[in-house]
Amino acid sequence: AQAGHDRLRNTAAWAAELNRKNKGKRVSATDVMDILYGTELTDWLNARDGNGQQPDWNDNPAWLAISQRPDLLEYLLYAKGYESPAEPVYEWWDEPAEETPDPRTVAYTTDYHARALAGYQQARKNSFLQERYAYQLLLLAYYANDVEEMEHYFMQHFHRAEGPLADWARFHFAGQWNEEGRYLVEMANALRAVPEKALAVYARTDRTIIPANYLSAAKSDAERSNVYALAALKQKGRALANLREAYRLDPANPLVELLLVREFNKLEDWLMSFALTGLGPAVPTGTWPTWGEDIIDRQQAVRAASYQENRQYLKAFRAFLDTYQPGKTATPFARILRAQAALLDEDYPTALQLTETMPEDESALGRQVQVIRYLALLQGGNLADPQVQNDVARRLLTLDALLAADRPAEAYYDPKRDKLQPTLSRAAARAFAQAGDTVSAYFLHNRSLDLQLGDTYRSEFYDKIEYLDRPLNPEIIEKVILLVSQADTSTLFGRVLQSAELPEVAVLHDLAGTLALRRNDLQGAWSHFSKLPAEWHQQHQHFGHYRYTYGDGEVKLWANPFTDMIGGGAPAPTLSKLNIVNQLMDLERISRQGGIEGANACLVLAEAWYNMSDFGDAWDLLSYGKSVVVPAGPTAWPNGYNHAGVPHSQHDYDLIHLASRSAEYLECAAAGATDPTLQAKIDLSQRVLAYRQLEKKMETANYGYLAPEDQENLAAAYTRLLTPFADRYGETAYFRQMTMQCSSLSALKD
Repeated sequence: AQAGHDRLRNTAAWAAELNRKNKGKRVSATDVMDILYGTELTDWLNARDGNGQQPDWNDNPAWLAISQRPDLLEYLLYAKGYESPAEPVYEWWDEPAEETPDPRTVAYTTDYHARALAGYQQARKNSFLQERYAYQLLLLAYYANDVEEMEHYFMQHFHRAEGPLADWARFHFAGQWNEEGRYLVEMANALRAVPEKALAVYARTDRTIIPANYLSAAKSDAERSNVYALAALKQKGRALANLREAYRLDPANPLVELLLVREFNKLEDWLMSFALTGLGPAVPTGTWPTWGEDIIDRQQAVRAASYQENRQYLKAFRAFLDTYQPGKTATPFARILRAQAALLDEDYPTALQLTETMPEDESALGRQVQVIRYLALLQGGNLADPQVQNDVARRLLTLDALLAADRPAEAYYDPKRDKLQPTLSRAAARAFAQAGDTVSAYFLHNRSLDLQLGDTYRSEFYDKIEYLDRPLNPEIIEKVILLVSQADTSTLFGRVLQSAELPEVAVLHDLAGTLALRRNDLQGAWSHFSKLPAEWHQQHQHFGHYRYTYGDGEVKLWANPFTDMIGGGAPAPTLSKLNIVNQLMDLERISRQGGIEGANACLVLAEAWYNMSDFGDAWDLLSYGKSVVVPAGPTAWPNGYNHAGVPHSQHDYDLIHLASRSAEYLECAAAGATDPTLQAKIDLSQRVLAYRQLEKKMETANYGYLAPEDQENLAAAYTRLLTPFADRYGETAYFRQMTMQCSSLSALKD
């Protein structure tokens, strides 16, 4: 980080040294920062040679002071040469790029040890410059594994010193202490003193740390506090016990603040992630399912148990925060932590009380106050009250504007805007849904589409309708269509709703018609499909992807479901959902008349619903997506299984994956059939459907893989289901016709 803790300390030390002998303009740490970091060796050589390629340097007090100190300039040229990459730059096909090195740089990219030693010996004893050369020599010895030379420079210059170089030297020298446990104590000290080495400390220490094993190696309460802090950092689960000890031993330990925020991150992950996104926690607090278990049921049981445990842990965490007071200057921070914990614990009055008098400005703390008060109002207020709705909208729009202003113009992705803003809207969608206002929840949800939803695939088109693609009261989608059509922004709440990513009204009519089709509400489906322009589906690419392509290259939409379910040949294309619904309505009317015509109509309906299920080619008439691996059962929204468009209710699962409506119509056909050939066809259709349902259940129960014994069981089930058909109709023309399509039927007769 350009403005990291250690760089700030280092630039401050440089400024102090430059001002010590400087007779010109005083040097600030910012002046040093501008040239010391983010620059290369060639930049410094250009400035030294005055070739005009660095005009800004001529006005920089730090450069002007350094240019008057040849010894310091030589050291900086050494340091910049040392940090230059030694690897060749590669272009395409792994060929090294041809480079013409600057001849001025050669002297500064070789003989590092000899030049550092010469600079060290020429510098005044224990001076600012000699300490920096000493650090470079210690670092070279560290990488060369020269223990004796490391110890010489460490003991001579850094053992009891203070400052950034000394802290970094202690980090590098940590492994040389012979005292048992001292290495870990030094790593813990580095975690506190050298934040830029935090990741290295984490990687170079054990995964689990028991503080009691290292307390005897610590020389002060501050060091013991650091050990407990490091132990807490290594805990991916609940770390309050170690955190509490770190605070007790040294209330001023800055690591405690870091760990408190981290503990919040864990709690919010455990308590909120699944509810907001459908994703599991980063690290579960329970035992996940083993192979062969019902993964959905097991996950739900684990979540239910761990949720209650985590709520109790949150209360213990709040109790600690009530005692936490890191110092006078950090009082607002401690108060915000208590308000945040109250919010997470659903104690909304306390969250509002703690933040009532706190400023809601553009600072980090001020923004957090705004977020806390927004969420407390959202979750603790009466969301049916128009005044509360407008208050929620006002706060959300204010935060929107603040986050938009924060975003750097050149940034492709900015976490403040691209994560916080959709999260705030997702929280609002969840709150309105829990209050029973699904319509408002849909609009608010569509303000949060940048936030990941479940671990599934979806298209940008489907994103905008997924929230409604589940069994809902038909009046809900009717009201959504009305609000999208009117686009009313006369109130603040209306402005917020209309600021969502919304589909075209035609898309909503298509979805409403599809949902009605799943319910077998043919009149409702006709009502919505009839509102679409005649060529609408053909003109929208969303409905043309991955469809059948015929000789003329034209992409057809959906397969015709009115084909034989038992090897009826290549499906013909159809261009109109409305036409399909009209045919279904005609067949329904005929089926109610009874007799042979009614039985035939029931059979055609059975075949249509079979072909519109996952078993047939017209599956996409009922579903907006198809997973590679079929789910074993319905998945509660917002989860999916590889693709988000999976059934979220038992009714829809049975309809889409088991062709349940086909079974109902086959029973209707069988009840009215008197013609022997028709009876045979119905009987075979029922048996084929029963076999396909059994096959689907066995495959989904085994994650799509059938072991040899499973395949044998399935073959036995086929024989058991189809043999009665062969026994009864084996001598008929229809049976002989079917054996031409399926030779295994002939084997059953033999």
